[in-house]
Formats: sequence, structure tokens, C-alpha cells
Amino acid sequence: MGRFLLTETRYPAGLRTPWHAHQTPAFCLVLRGRYVQRFRRREIVYQPASVLFRPSEAEHTDHISPHGAACFIIEPDKGWLVEAGLERLNHEHALDHTGPRARWLLEHALVESRRPDVMTPLALEGLVLALGAEFARIAEPSPVRRCSPWLLRVRDALDAAFPARVTLAVLAADAGVHPVHLAAAFRHAFGASVGEYVRTRRLEAARVALRDPERSLSEVALTLGFSSQSHFTQAFRRQTGLTPGAYRRQQDRA
Repeated sequence: MGRFLLTETRYPAGLRTPWHAHQTPAFCLVLRGRYVQRFRRREIVYQPASVLFRPSEAEHTDHISPHGAACFIIEPDKGWLVEAGLERLNHEHALDHTGPRARWLLEHALVESRRPDVMTPLALEGLVLALGAEFARIAEPSPVRRCSPWLLRVRDALDAAFPARVTLAVLAADAGVHPVHLAAAFRHAFGASVGEYVRTRRLEAARVALRDPERSLSEVALTLGFSSQSHFTQAFRRQTGLTPGAYRRQQDRA
């Protein structure tokens, strides 16, 4: 569509690719499943609702989980990054973005791709430009490169336990630092407070859970750590502009 190649790619369970590189860059939204993409100096974990940018010419290998995976991928043509002023994105490894706006942009691009009309190429150009700007904001310096090992352990602990109630005091005690220092360092490294990060992870998981029609809204809310269904609805609407029920109906129609 225009200057973009759009694909919904399914990866078979357990696939392991040889080392390879792509001539074009790519923006990726993980729709389901999990896999690891290994670059020469970094490893990136792809999991449901992850949003990533894969640079061109960066050698990597893919290790797909035993359950397989599926992604929505947008590949601009080879000269697009330079013309858009986004050549800074071409690192030696992929970039992962935790911000809700980047995911929102890719989800809207997915809707456009599934229901194309004469205006779709123009709409995609705007969405991908905005998406590139979101990644450019985190491209230099890389948050992971400036993180202390203990901060990465705190983030990993939050990723593993975000549905539970985790206090700043407990995280700080486990890391061996003062809670005030942890709060300031975490925001500096990841661009969000601990509470904002946890809320974003919960809402990312909620988007995936809402695609399962067998799960009620109250079950999704309580299993992901929201105090009530109304609390879940308010948080979800603030981030997406839709209630959980409306989001589920939108996904059913897509």
C-alpha cells in the first residue's frame, strides 16, 4: 500500500531461523505468541502487544516459542527512513517501545490494512510517520544501555508480577536501594513511574485477554490486578478512548 509492505505473519511453533538480515526496516506488533530475536549484541523478547522496530541490515536469528507466534509487520521501502529524517533508528539491534501511543498507532494501521479504501495509503503514511517519531524519541540514548543491572532486575520483576500488588518499598528492599532513589532512577531510565509502568503492562495484557470471548470483563479485570471492573473500565478508556466492551466488539469485527 503506497510505500509500505504490510503483512500478517504466522510463525510455526519451535521455528529457529539461521542468522540473516533484511534489506528493509520494519515496525512490528506482536498479535499473539512469544519469541526471541537475537542480534549480535542484544536479545529482544517479542510477546503479545509488544511494539518493535527492526532495523535494516541488522543480522539476527529468531527462536519461536513452542506455541508459535503471529505479528503484524509494516516495512517501509528502503529509502523511506532517510527521506522521513528517521535514519537514526537504524541501530545494530531492534528497539522495543513500551509506550501506549506506539501500540495504538500500529493497531490503527492494522485496522486500515484490513479495511482498505482509496485513502488508506495516505492514512498509513501519517500513522507510520507518527510511529517513527515515537521510536526516534527513544533511539538515542538507548534506555537499556544506560540502565544499571539492578534497575533491569526491577523491571524484570515488574514484568513477571504486574498483576499482583507490588509496593515500592518491597522493590527497593530487593534491589538494595532507597525507595526514593528507585522511583527517580526508574522514571529516568524508562520514561514512566513504577505505577505508570505497571498500569501500562496490565492494560497491554488486557488487550490480549479481551480477544478471548470466553473471558468475562470482570474476570479480566480481577486477574490483571484491577480493584474492580469499573476501575478497569476507567483505566482502559483513558488509554484507548474505548471501554473494554467496545474494544472487544471492535476486535470481533476486524
